[in-house]
Amino acid sequence: MTVTLHHLESSQSFRVLWLLEELRMPYELKVYKRQPDLLAPPEFKAISPLGTSPTITSGDNFALSESNAIIDYILDKASTKEGLDTKNLRPAIDSVERNDYLFWFHMPPSSMMYVMSTDSLFRALPQRVPWPISFILRMVAGKVRTNLLDPRLHAILKLAEKQLQTNEYLAGNFLTAADITAIYPFESAWSRFPELKEQYPSCDTWLQRLRTRPAFKAALEKSGADSVSLGMK
Repeated sequence: MTVTLHHLESSQSFRVLWLLEELRMPYELKVYKRQPDLLAPPEFKAISPLGTSPTITSGDNFALSESNAIIDYILDKASTKEGLDTKNLRPAIDSVERNDYLFWFHMPPSSMMYVMSTDSLFRALPQRVPWPISFILRMVAGKVRTNLLDPRLHAILKLAEKQLQTNEYLAGNFLTAADITAIYPFESAWSRFPELKEQYPSCDTWLQRLRTRPAFKAALEKSGADSVSLGMK
C-alpha cells in the first residue's frame, strides 16, 4: 500500500520526502499551508493530533508521526519490496558502519536540535514582551548562549568535523539515513551562524555534497521551500 506523506509547509518533513526520493519508492504527497499563527490547519491536526510534521498515513487506520520513527518504518517497508535497496541507507547490524550510523541517526535530532530550539526560544522571547522584561530576557539569553548553547553546539560540530575529515558521510563513505535525519539541525546552524562554514570546513563540504544529490534537489523542489533551514534563524 502506498505511503502518503502529509507535509506541513516550512517543516521538518523534508527529511522524509528526501528519503522517499532516494529510495525511488512510490508515495503520495499532500501539502498543507500554515495558519496565520503559523500552526497547522485543522485538517492536518485531524491526522496528527499534536499538529506535528512529518506525519505519514497508509490506508484508513494507520498514521505515524516523528521523523526517525517514520524513517525506520519506511526503510522496513522498502526492504521487503523488490528492486529497493536499503542496505546502505541503514547499515546492517554486523557492519563496521553500524555504531556510527546509530549515533548520528539519533544525536542530531535530539542533542543538536535541543541547542537550536533553545536558541530560537531565547531569540524570540525578548521580541514578544514589553520593556524592561525584554531587556532582562536579552541579558539572560546572552548568558545561556555563552555558557550553555555555544559550547554544546561547538562540541557537536567538532565531533562531526573529525568524523567527516576521514569519511564522505556521517557513517562512512556512502549516504545513510543518518545524513538525512541530521540535515535539518545542521542546515539551521549554518543558516544562523555563517561563520561555521570556515570553522568546520569538512562539515561544510559534507553539506554541499548532500545539496548536490538529485534526490535532495527533487525533495526541496517538491517541498516548496527555498532552503532546508526552513526559516529557523
